[in-house]
Formats: sequence, C-alpha cells, structure tokens
Amino acid sequence: METRRSFIGKAALAGIAGIAAAKAAPGFAQNIGMLKIGQLGLGSHGFVGSFLSPPADMAGKIKAYPYAVWDDYPGVAVAMKNSMGFQKVIDDPAQLVNESDVVHVEHSDYRKVLELARPALEQGKPVFINRPFAYTIAESEEIVRLAKEHNAPLMSASSLEFQPEVALMQQFMKDKGPIRAYEAYCGEQHFTWMFPHVINYAHAAFGGGIDTAYFDGTFNMDVGKWADDHVPFGSSLCILKWKSVNGQPPLIGMNHIGDYPGAFHINAYGAGENKTFTAGSKIFEYMFRTLHAFYAERTIPRPYEAILEEHRALVATAASRLSGKAVSLASLGGSDALPYSDNVRGWVIKNLLGAYPVGMGNSKSSPKELKLGQNSPNPFNPTTTISYEIPKASFATIIIYNSIGQEVKTLVNRDVQAGKYTATWNGKDNDGNSVTSGIYFYKVKAGQFEKTMKMTLIK
Repeated sequence: METRRSFIGKAALAGIAGIAAAKAAPGFAQNIGMLKIGQLGLGSHGFVGSFLSPPADMAGKIKAYPYAVWDDYPGVAVAMKNSMGFQKVIDDPAQLVNESDVVHVEHSDYRKVLELARPALEQGKPVFINRPFAYTIAESEEIVRLAKEHNAPLMSASSLEFQPEVALMQQFMKDKGPIRAYEAYCGEQHFTWMFPHVINYAHAAFGGGIDTAYFDGTFNMDVGKWADDHVPFGSSLCILKWKSVNGQPPLIGMNHIGDYPGAFHINAYGAGENKTFTAGSKIFEYMFRTLHAFYAERTIPRPYEAILEEHRALVATAASRLSGKAVSLASLGGSDALPYSDNVRGWVIKNLLGAYPVGMGNSKSSPKELKLGQNSPNPFNPTTTISYEIPKASFATIIIYNSIGQEVKTLVNRDVQAGKYTATWNGKDNDGNSVTSGIYFYKVKAGQFEKTMKMTLIK
C-alpha cells in the first residue's frame, strides 16, 4: 500500500512530470475556463500538483490548475513552482488570493492558518485547509464563521474521510449496530499530524456527538525522529467517548498511532457482529476526486460542525495529556490550543530543499542548554521580540514581571519541542491594557531550567 512519504515524493513531481510527458505546453495555458489554484505555504502533501496528473478517467475533465504559490521561507516557493507545475511565484499572500479563484492553505505552521485563510474567505472563495484545521478553538470557530458569513466553501479533512470504507461502516452500523466500540490505527507517529487520521476516519463513519477525550502513551512532535532517524516509539492512544443516544451505552473508541507496520483501519464492534474495515490502495485518489469537486463545483464534502468537533476532539486529547484526565469537549475555551513544534515545518522544508532550516532542525541539532537572548529592540516602544532555545521537549512558560515582581503578561504557556523560538510582547498586560514605561523582567521556564533577563519600555 502507498505510504504518505512515497505519496509526498510522487505528488511533488507529478505536475512537472505530466508536462514533460506531454512534450507540449499544458492545455490550461489557453483555456480561460480553468480555475486558478493559489497555494499558501508548503505542507505535507502535493495535491495541487496532482491536478496536472489526474487519474486516467478524469483526463480532459479537470477544471482547475496550479496557478500561483507563496511561502514565507526563502527558496521554498520557487522550488514548489518547479516541482509542482505552478505558473508563478507571488511574494504577497494577499495578492495571491486576489489573483486566484480557489485557495489551498497548506502552510505547516498551523498557527498561521486563520491569518492566511481570512482574505480568501472574506472574498467568498473556496478554501481548503490542510490538517490540523487550526491552532486554537477560537481560531477554528472564526474560520467557520467567516466561511458562513461570506458564503465561502470550506474544506478541511483527512483523506480517510472520503474512502469507500466509510459508507461500508455506516451500512454495517445500520445492519449490525449499534456500534459499541471500535479500534482505529494509523502507522505513522506524530501527534498533531497523524491523530486527525484516526479521529476523523471514525467521526466520518460513526457521526458526531463526542463527549470526552483521554490521552495515554508516547507523545511525539518530531517528524524527523520517526521518519528519518527511525527512533523507536511506543503507541500513542486517544480514547474517545461519545454521548449516550436513546438510552444505549456510549460508543467508546480507541484511536492509536504508532511506528509499527499496519494499514489504516477501523475494527468496529457492533451489537451483532465484529468487522474490520481497511482503507485500500487508492487513499489519495479519493481525496483528489473530492478536492476537485470542491474546487470545481463548490461541493462542501463535510459539515462544518463535523470539522469543528474533530478539531475539538484533537485539542481535548492534547489537554488530557497535560491533565492526565479525560477532558470534556464542552469544557474547552477559545484559548485552548494544539501543541506546536517547528520540527514539522522544518521537516517538510528539508524534504523539498535538502536541508533543515536554521532553528527548525531535528533532535540532532537541538541546543544542549536553555538559552535566553536579550530582547530586541531594547529599549522598546511598544513591541519587542524575545528569542530563546529549549534543550529538550518540555512544558515552557515565558512571563513578564514589573519591577516589584508582579506578573504582567504570560507570553508562552504550552508544550514545546527542543529547538529555537521567538516570542513577541506588544507592551500590554493580560487584560489587554497598555503598561507604563519602566523596567520589566522576562522569565523563561522549561522543565527544570529557568532564566530571567531585564528589559526597558520607554514611551
């Protein structure tokens, strides 16, 4: 069965290979009826490039093509243009949105998704967002709000949500249900990248109504350790419990990801029978067909409520890892967020350009001790940036204090992987009020490491 890594490599070359094989300029160059796809950021897939090399039965029926690409890391957009068949590189993401008919957001730093997607949504253009859907709960809700307000079709999904096995599971649920429990597996080890596969696969099959999420096992945010260094990992487990319906016992789902062999599958336990549903060899073809219909016909493949609940389930899983307890999806607030690491961004750039970007490397280039840089500029008014380096994966905080030791602002309060980071302070406190001129201190804590430095705000 085709793996994600083999698909990434093939899809990245599909566009240029298709042009070369044709020995002629692509037909869309003269076809004004084709929709222009603009891609914002390098991600983990090459779906847009596949529009130049579609399944054989879709030849001559493709209604969109790779038009323009943007990325904020030097050299990435040019390399994407050359490998995926885009017509041009555009240096301004807003200009790319203006020139494109449909927008494909794949930037692997999902903290930027709302910022990148907003202009296209406000123009009512179809927007695809790669998984994970967003960083915080509030950002996910704002994206959906914009889509509804501006009648902008929105798609965000795992490719597993569009496999024919989903319909088979739904029929099985009718014939042999209700479903009491299931076990789902993804043989790739990364928390925010891979858990959406099993969570979303089950959600598409069995429907909404998830009540709680619980996490146990290995926590990994470093793609390089799994994909390149082949560091041995244990299983990561997410247990989802659905709300009880019509007095029936709640559905319990065991979703696990790991680095050991095994196909994408769900083993469903119905009241009358047990059956395993394994995704076939055309996982990405079904995704491509769905994406094409979304762009060409504005067909929305999954309800927005499903997208939001799947995202909430992933955030609740992350929250459970920190609390050690099951977390109710209803208890999450707008600021609750997914963990983030630059390792994902660094890994996809490395695969394209051949080397890890500075500060986004894997564990082999991680700093050996906690480092805290002097903020810049200093003195400042009103904004300054703090640089810091974390020696190993840990829970990190950066807190600003005034000259008498009172807490003013929490800048960072989350899990981080080993690596180099920056944080920006805009001179406001936790309530959003601008602070006065004076001496302030910023303290970074990560695990057993701790450092403090001084800065000056002058107005």
